[in-house]
Amino acid sequence: MPNTEDYFHLDSRGFPLSRGSAYDEWLEVRRRSVSATDATKLLKKSGAPSSQREKLVESKLGLRTDFHFSAYDLGIEREPVIAELVRELYPEEFFETNDFLYHANNPRHVATPDLVSFDSVCEIKVSTQPLSRIRGRYMDQLQWQMYVLDRPLALFVVENRYDEELEFEWVHADPKRIQDLVVAADCLLADIDQREVHIRTQPEVPREVPASEPLVVEEIQPRVSIAAPSYQIRTDSPDVFEIETMRRALTLYCEGYDSDSIAEKIGFESRDVVANLGRSIFTLGADLIDPNAPNFMNYWSEEEH
Repeated sequence: MPNTEDYFHLDSRGFPLSRGSAYDEWLEVRRRSVSATDATKLLKKSGAPSSQREKLVESKLGLRTDFHFSAYDLGIEREPVIAELVRELYPEEFFETNDFLYHANNPRHVATPDLVSFDSVCEIKVSTQPLSRIRGRYMDQLQWQMYVLDRPLALFVVENRYDEELEFEWVHADPKRIQDLVVAADCLLADIDQREVHIRTQPEVPREVPASEPLVVEEIQPRVSIAAPSYQIRTDSPDVFEIETMRRALTLYCEGYDSDSIAEKIGFESRDVVANLGRSIFTLGADLIDPNAPNFMNYWSEEEH
């Protein structure tokens, strides 16, 4: 096993950089680097560039905002509990919970696995889908973690969001895929650096000041009260929500809850929430979801990565 102390990023005080004690620094290093989460957006399974690559570049340059979903909060809340269960179930691995940012030989290749042992890492996810359905979405994240920490094995742990049932899978390092990811990461970083220089060196365009014109004061019109739209609830579908259920779903939607959170609160499947909100908000003549579609219940990212 390599001396892991040599692979810690250090904070401004010279201590190992921790997400918990130096969160802003941790975020800034990750912004300038390629993390295990970023690795899932580099390549398709075929090895071709992922369609998410450009959005990742824009995010690194601060040109787009990454949205936060309430589902993330549940994962953060459950992670320490699941980590303790993993340690109890795999005592021979001597897993330790991890909050530190590691780096490979290239200090801009970074990772923060949830658990670390002598010869493996562990990544924990909370999901509404079983492990078999989401594994393809996270395989590159696991490969990147094994590469950064020089470990041959990764334990992938998925907890079902609804019944807290745990699934486990051991994943071996794939040298060919890791090499492809490393090359793609270096190309991404070079692209980011080049664009950053271009942005910094762009001359500021002087703002044209329009010629003075006489000030026109318009008469203020009285505010017109606009009645709230009356949402049409279709009744020709067997799974249409009752009016009270729809009202609650719409209220939660307006408060910023995502479809998974709304589904959990009103006791329906997420796909039912999407279908019924589509009918109500857009007065659709058909569902947004087609259960007979070829890729129904499949994540696009499993094909893309």
